[in-house]
Amino acid sequence: KNRCIIITGRGYPDIPTRRFLRYLVEQLHLPAYCLVDSDPYGFDILATYKFGSLQLAYDANLLRVPDIRWLGVFTSDFEDFC
Repeated sequence: KNRCIIITGRGYPDIPTRRFLRYLVEQLHLPAYCLVDSDPYGFDILATYKFGSLQLAYDANLLRVPDIRWLGVFTSDFEDFC
């Protein structure tokens, strides 16, 4: 019923994972969501997917996924579920 693909980057996203996600979003027209920890590292991982990295700024157009949406985890989730 629902078309989805789950990808785990297992921490900071590597180049093949970022390129593959970008390819899926462009070719299959799938939405992209990011589920990361609710800390500065999680936000940095989200920002790497969304905006690219400084070290590979020259390849940002091939690697970034500007329409990726933050699915969570939010700090408010701790209040609601813990």
